[in-house]
Amino acid sequence: MSQTIDHVRIGDLLLRAEIISSGYIQEALGNFEAQGLPLGKVLVVSGYLNDSQLRVALDLQFMVNDGLLGLDEAVSVLKACHQKNLSLDEGFEDTGIVQPEDKDTNKLGQLLLDSGVISSNMLSECLEANQKTSLPLGHIVCHRGYVSQVLVARTLIIQQLVRRGQVIREQGIKSLRFARDREKQLMELEVNRGYRFMPLKNAPLLGDFLFEAKILPERQIRQCLIDSVVNACCLGEALIKSTSTDRQLIEKAVALQECLDNETITVEEALASLGEIKTRGISVVQAMAEVATYKSRENKAKDLVTLLVASGILEKSRVPESVQERLLVNYNQIAPVVKELLASGAVTEAILFSALRAVDLVDRKVITQEKAIVSMDFSARSASDIEHTLYMTGVTNRTRLRDQEPGQEQD
Repeated sequence: MSQTIDHVRIGDLLLRAEIISSGYIQEALGNFEAQGLPLGKVLVVSGYLNDSQLRVALDLQFMVNDGLLGLDEAVSVLKACHQKNLSLDEGFEDTGIVQPEDKDTNKLGQLLLDSGVISSNMLSECLEANQKTSLPLGHIVCHRGYVSQVLVARTLIIQQLVRRGQVIREQGIKSLRFARDREKQLMELEVNRGYRFMPLKNAPLLGDFLFEAKILPERQIRQCLIDSVVNACCLGEALIKSTSTDRQLIEKAVALQECLDNETITVEEALASLGEIKTRGISVVQAMAEVATYKSRENKAKDLVTLLVASGILEKSRVPESVQERLLVNYNQIAPVVKELLASGAVTEAILFSALRAVDLVDRKVITQEKAIVSMDFSARSASDIEHTLYMTGVTNRTRLRDQEPGQEQD
């Protein structure tokens, strides 16, 4: 009978396989993990393991923690893979150890089924497609409109946490039921009109987004992920409760994720925008507009003033003389022009930055100049920003569920 163990850490497994020493583990934990980096990342960064070797070690760790493989057997396979540069399948074959099948109870489909997120018929249909196409099951259930990608991502995180022994399976199931019910409730709100399940490809997960933008350390985010599962709440609420992050910053991060989903901003620009929002407390529209246009070599001030005049927001006669002079040069004058227009009172801050964002969207070919003019007229009349206008007019999609109208304060 195979040796069993309740839970094994990745460091313990690597130590038993004599891949790293106990001294190095202590040094790594002291110097790196205290900064929020998991041991696996430290080993890859330090050159002790490559990504594929780490993946083998993690897969074997999951098998031990799922009760599928004894610890001694896992160590033998890991040694063979590391010493002979073998894949996981080759490692099992080389050692003569039978490779176990994935434990049904912790499979993605079974977690979705047991939490009531999908029906058995849906799962069977998607598993059949998975067998025929080799596409990931998560992609299939999302592509067919059965499960949102956000809920798939939460399920995958829960799957990892259960396998690592950081939460128990029942907590994971309860957390998924909470997420399913909350999603249904939010979909009924007018602010989420038009929301539908679809595969999303651009935006990082909220925790990754906050980490990459240097808002929070990875250690804090990982603990909040666990808390969100154990306490059956969303990650945003766990972050607000346990860190210095405020609700507005979380909401603005989600708005940036939606812009990434709609491919109206790059990941690098979104990270820079979130940093500006955190530092200066500005709006999402202002942050995106500044990050995109202030770095341009072309004189975006010309496009901005042209749009404001064409949409009837700014009378040509009210353009300050100092601004008119700046429009004549060939290098970018957008920062001083924005400052002077605000100082003159010729246009409000909200409309000005919406127009600047619209200038950027025209450059990206997300909208035409004509659409920008119409959109700005609508934004000015309805006192809404350009992002809300584009959503209301069908240019962009609602991909992230909200619990309130944009800009509305919660009690």
